[in-house]
This record gives sequence, C-alpha cells and structure tokens, in this order.
Amino acid sequence: MNADLSEDDRSVTGPGENRPTAGDEDWARRVRAGLLRDDVPQVLADAVLEQARAACRDSGRPATEVFGAPSEYVRQRPQESLDPELRARYDRDGVPEGFDASAVVLRLGVVGLAISIGTTAREGWTAEHGYAHAALLAAVLATFLLGGEALRRRGAGRLRSSRSAWVGSAAVAVAGLGAAWALRDDPARVDVPMSAPLLACVAIVAAGVLLRRRRPAAGTAGVPDDTTPDEWFTRLEHLLRGRHLMAPARTRWEVDEARAFWRAGGTEHPQVEFGTPQAYAVVLTDGDDAPRRRRAAWRAAAATLFGVLALTNLARSLIDGETGGWWRTVVALLLCGAAVASWVRLARARAPRP
Repeated sequence: MNADLSEDDRSVTGPGENRPTAGDEDWARRVRAGLLRDDVPQVLADAVLEQARAACRDSGRPATEVFGAPSEYVRQRPQESLDPELRARYDRDGVPEGFDASAVVLRLGVVGLAISIGTTAREGWTAEHGYAHAALLAAVLATFLLGGEALRRRGAGRLRSSRSAWVGSAAVAVAGLGAAWALRDDPARVDVPMSAPLLACVAIVAAGVLLRRRRPAAGTAGVPDDTTPDEWFTRLEHLLRGRHLMAPARTRWEVDEARAFWRAGGTEHPQVEFGTPQAYAVVLTDGDDAPRRRRAAWRAAAATLFGVLALTNLARSLIDGETGGWWRTVVALLLCGAAVASWVRLARARAPRP
C-alpha cells in the first residue's frame, strides 16, 4: 500500500500484491461519500469499505467489476450486510449509546455562534443589551440544548427520557419569554463588544470537535442482566419507534409477534432467543426503506419551513426599508439551499433499490 495514502483514500483492493489503482481509490471515495449522504454512520461506512477491500483482495478484481458503479452499490444499502451487533452499537446519528458531552458542547457553540453572527450583522461590533435580552438569550440557548437532547434520546430509542426533555425545553422557553417580558421596561443597558461572544463560541465549537474526536469507541450494545422479559420487549418497542422510526402500528405487531414466538419457544428469556433488543431491532428493520424515507420527509418539511420563514423575513425587511438586508439575504439563500438539498435527499430516499 502506498504509504502516502490516507485511510480514507486507500484503494479498495488494499495492501499486498493487489496494488491500489486510481479507479479503485475513486470508487472508494465515491461510495464513502454516498453512504455518508444517506446518513450511514462514519464508522459503519468504514466497515463497509473494509468489507469491500477484502472481497476485492480475494477475487483479484477491481471494485467496479465486483460491485458495480458506486451509486448503484450505495443504493443496495451495503451496510445491511454488516453484523447486526456492530450496527446496534450506534443510534441513527452514529452516536454510541449513553450521554454524549461533545454533542451538547457543539450544540451550545453552534447556536451561540449563529446568534452572535446575526447580532453583529444587525447591530455592528458593539451591541446594547439589557436584562430582557439576557433572559431571552439564556432561554433560547437552553431550549435548543434541551430540544437537541430530546431528539438525541429519541434517536437512541429512549422515548420516556425524550419526552421529559421536550417538557423541560417547553418549560424553559415559557419561563424565558416570561422573564424577558417582565424585564422589557428595565432601563439598564450594557454595551457588549461582539468580538467577545464570537471568540467564545468559536472556542466552544473547537472544544466540541476535540471532544468528539476523543470520544471512546462504542462498546457492546445490550441491556442490564436483571432486565425482565417485559422490560426487554419494551426496550425493543422503543428502539423500533425511536431509533428506527417504525410506524406505531407495525411496531406493536412486530413486538407482539416476537413475544408470541418467545413464549412458544419456551426459553427462559427473550435475550436467549433473539439476542440484545438493539441487535434484534436492526434485524427487524433490514430491507425496510420506509423509516429512512420518513426521516428524509421530516427533514425536508423542517428545512422548507425555515426557508419560508427566512424569505418572509427578508421580504418584510425590504418592504419596510430596514437596514441589514444583506445578512438576511445570505441567511435566506443558505436556508433555501438547505431546503433544496433536503428535497434532493428525499427523492434519493424514495428511489427504488436496484
């Protein structure tokens, strides 16, 4: 293997007598990019390519002959050929089970940076703020943090704690709005140099990226040893609904079928019959594109909503002759571009498998 090639750019054919070729390197890059676009976690995309390298080494043929064009290979969902126990270690965002400090830090930094950039574009490098602004800012940050944590917990199949986080997010939002309204007439004002929050948020984002790179590898997924059969099936149901976005009616049917099969088999515990609920949920959803399409549709709808709001805000500012139209234009273009990209991904998700 060429020592100058990075791990991501190595040929699919791998080391040894099968030397890397430009075609194989390009094939591997395009497959990896396609898998990541389809929300396949990076660690699983790397495992798919490692599997492809082994197949090419064994056959002695280039990747295009073994697997076909990169786009066609990605549409075949090759990640489903990986060991279910490996895929069960990660939620639908590719995050290992458990609390993820890097996600919280990154969420805080990104939201704070967006607010700081918007404030700087609107008011300049020095902004005048009072207690009402501080209360509203704290509420926005806390709401985004709790809302993001609610989404992450649902993605991990933790439906009860996800609901609790949503309730907390709503409570913080209402409390922040109430405090801002109560303090709206307070005359106290402070001139805030915007360079300080901008630099602080950049540092927070950098810390989040560093924490993510140092995040430990996922361990084996499972449930505690004292988990009862009812708790095992409840965990399976929550994983199917939260992590795999299975429709509620089908989820109930799958869980009832698994429960009936376990009772008929006579084993002492469903984990003996099916393995971990995380791995069995992966098995039950293999080959089903409906959850992936549903998630793409939700993203497209949300991106479209934000794009429409940005365009409405831009139009209102132009009609009223307000200053700062350039940054509103930039925001509208970015959000509309994101909406278009989300609809392209939805069309790709709805395309039939080859």
